[in-house]
Amino acid sequence: AWSPEGSLWISAESYGAFRFEGVVDGTLGTTAGDVLGGDPGEAAWVVEVEGPVAAPGDCVVSPPPEPVVSVSVQGEGTVTVLHEDGDVVAVCRADCEVVAPRHEALVLSAAPGEGMFLASWDGACTGAGACTLLHDGDSAVVATFAETTLETRVAMTGAVSGARLAVGPDGGMWAFVASTNGLTADGRLILSTGAAGTALLSLDAQGGLRASTVWPWSVPVAVIPEASGGARAVAVVDGALRVAQFDASLSVLDDDVTLGVNQDVRWVEDEGGQRFWVENTAVQRARVMREAPQGFTQVAEFSASSVLVMDAVGLASGVGITVNHGANAVLGGVTRVAAGTAWVVLDGQGGVTSVVSLPFGSPTGLLKLSDGRPWGQNLALVGLGDRFGGSGYHFEPFGVDGDFLGGGWALSIVDEVPWFRAHDAIRPLAETVGVAGFDDSLLGQNKAAIAAFVGGVQIRREVAQGGAGDVWYATASDGETTFLGLVDFGAGTTFGGVPIEGPTLLRLNPSLSP
Repeated sequence: AWSPEGSLWISAESYGAFRFEGVVDGTLGTTAGDVLGGDPGEAAWVVEVEGPVAAPGDCVVSPPPEPVVSVSVQGEGTVTVLHEDGDVVAVCRADCEVVAPRHEALVLSAAPGEGMFLASWDGACTGAGACTLLHDGDSAVVATFAETTLETRVAMTGAVSGARLAVGPDGGMWAFVASTNGLTADGRLILSTGAAGTALLSLDAQGGLRASTVWPWSVPVAVIPEASGGARAVAVVDGALRVAQFDASLSVLDDDVTLGVNQDVRWVEDEGGQRFWVENTAVQRARVMREAPQGFTQVAEFSASSVLVMDAVGLASGVGITVNHGANAVLGGVTRVAAGTAWVVLDGQGGVTSVVSLPFGSPTGLLKLSDGRPWGQNLALVGLGDRFGGSGYHFEPFGVDGDFLGGGWALSIVDEVPWFRAHDAIRPLAETVGVAGFDDSLLGQNKAAIAAFVGGVQIRREVAQGGAGDVWYATASDGETTFLGLVDFGAGTTFGGVPIEGPTLLRLNPSLSP
């Protein structure tokens, strides 16, 4: 409509916001780019008015161009741009421009190259966590990938057959290592070539060997550092459970032996210092033992045609246990008719407080810091399949009462198919999960790999490059910044950008968190 003064007035109905561009003889008072009316909706229109105009027919209404996200990839890595529903919009292995519908939320996922990690997002996203954009206009994002550095690596020799690791209160490292053919660490002889034994090693944060002691050959179960500077070591030696306490120089302060123990043992302690061990004595039976004045006493038993304790963790008071079981299983006096997986909670005296069936495929472990340490917060399972029926390895968070907390995510960030066979999982920080395992997508190469995730988004991935046959023997964390791993690397291997061969104790820092 034309006003008596000669101005042009435009009324428009829109399914969402629209933008006015241009002025009529400079008198309308609306500048180019102003958004007029409505919340963002399914359609947005640009009203173009070229003035002075002779008639309303000269007004042109046309859809605006869709906004563009300019993605810059610095270093070796890939950025995948996804719709909010998970459908892929574009995959950027180098700098690229991505066009997507206006007003849509876009998720940018960064997959570091081998030996790299996501150092930061810059531009429209910052930090190193998840990157989500509300796509209202043009934007630019920079993903910077940096090469991983190993803070410490301690070379070893010998036929390592098992280990447990821990980080001490002073930041030092503890390694409880079994070998069937000699052992050296940090260039120092621990076991002579051809000799079998189990060594407890105390190292400083830089990997220097402070002290060591040797036991008869055994199966390491746990190593628990103490505030005094010493540690306790738990092992199974010739059918006996041996719990020894050492001072800072690794002189023996106490050494308790309990006979009649199977090798498949989990050792846990709750926040009150109560000690438990759980063992699989056969596929039809498992038992839970609690420390008593005269040694250990059995406080619970699990039995069925098929029973297998998968993992155990110390809680605020008592212990939580994941059990795979067959039909008609009796779990601490509670019967489960249907076969499945259960979460069993025992109190500080060993009494069963709850048995909850887990709608989960096949759990392989619980997220924790390292063997023996209590974890009094909410837990998460790592295993094959999830409660939604998905395939591949998943993380599923749940409370100590067995209730699922929502969320949970698959280890399928890098490829369309799950690529990780999880060996162990730890929680360096509350919002961060670290996993050690084997990368089956690397045929003919080293399988040893670690990954770190924040809220389901991968922020770091490191894979050994070289000959096949590597083995993760143990992983641990100090709960804040340090990830420890003991890996046997094949010939010609590189990991974290450096050549490595043979058994090696790794300390990764900075942390796995952003």
